[in-house]
Amino acid sequence: MNIIHKTLFLGILLSPLCADLLPYDIFPTNYSDKVIQKIEIMDAKELIFENIEGYALHEISAATISDSKLYLLSDRAELFIFSLVLKDGAIEAFVPLEAFELRDHKGRRLSKDKRDSEGMFIKNDRIYVSFEKEPRVDVFSMKGRELTEYKLPKKLRKEKSYESENKGLESLAYSEKYGVLTAPEEALENSKKRYHTIYSQEQNYRFLASASLSSMEFMDEDSLMVLEREYNGSNMVVILKRVDLAACEHSICNTEVLASFESKYGWRVDNFEALAKVGEREYIIFSDDNHSPNQKNLMVYFRVLP
Repeated sequence: MNIIHKTLFLGILLSPLCADLLPYDIFPTNYSDKVIQKIEIMDAKELIFENIEGYALHEISAATISDSKLYLLSDRAELFIFSLVLKDGAIEAFVPLEAFELRDHKGRRLSKDKRDSEGMFIKNDRIYVSFEKEPRVDVFSMKGRELTEYKLPKKLRKEKSYESENKGLESLAYSEKYGVLTAPEEALENSKKRYHTIYSQEQNYRFLASASLSSMEFMDEDSLMVLEREYNGSNMVVILKRVDLAACEHSICNTEVLASFESKYGWRVDNFEALAKVGEREYIIFSDDNHSPNQKNLMVYFRVLP
């Protein structure tokens, strides 16, 4: 069992809520190989959870693992906590434990213009969340109460620096070596559009952009996995890359494409926005259904090949 959950294991397996975890075929018709470029897709599911303590799971924007639990964040500042069982390359169980709204320091729900939550990590029993339309990183308790605001690098502090109000702080990650890293969905105004830039307090890291940046997660001490995606009205493109933060020249880092998917070639991909590391070489990506009947909440479980 790669991750999580000896506690109440039998109850998890027997839970009727597991019926909301539906098989999903992401592969093109007649595609027989589970290996795509440098990853192996092991399992995929559609998530349908319409009532978790009064909240419906839609618009997944970020994911992280903490204390053997999976945390999913919606872009409406709603947090969902799940028990996840992965076994023999399969998603065996996925059971909701709790759901609640993020709230301000007075315990009030965040105002509508401040709810556009996009990135997340958990450190020392604190939930760090990046926001898009009013770009910032806020720090919350494990129950979702706002504690403080993280001081952004100087270049990220002014709203007018961003390409638009919908191109704010999309991604967030942390490591002991590099500290807090965050990145906007697109390059800032007056920046080179062919690069994405990842910002820390000490320095910036750039890499060639192929599509909009939606999520990032540390793979090891120096490497980030980044998730990019783009939709042009007819074709959905999803790209996974490895960015080596220790191999940068003039702040431009070596980048390797791990896998790319395009719906025009038959891949049944959707608007993937969230990424979580769940094992030594294993990850799950989650899609944002935009609360649309024409889209789905998907999770795809894969491993990076040696």
